[in-house]
Amino acid sequence: MAPLKTSVALRQEFCIETKPEPCGIVIFGASGDLAHRKLIPSLFRLFARDLLPRDYYLLGCLSYGESPETDEGFRAAVRASLVAAAPGRPEVLDAFL
Repeated sequence: MAPLKTSVALRQEFCIETKPEPCGIVIFGASGDLAHRKLIPSLFRLFARDLLPRDYYLLGCLSYGESPETDEGFRAAVRASLVAAAPGRPEVLDAFL
């Protein structure tokens, strides 16, 4: 019987992770709960693993309500969400924002 492959070997064989071409990403409701809990942390993890293209942009369309009024206010809110979701590596966080 052939030996079982480890999960690392299987991942290297079947999961080819490549960077996409330059692109734009639009998040509607970027100041909302879903964006702060799921979407933005996921994009940050892709950025930290160097799986986002070098040339990309992220456009956040804010929802009404308690949305920040300035870009700096939105970045501060995103920073707080990312620190809670993925602590550590402040230099990567600075490069992402």
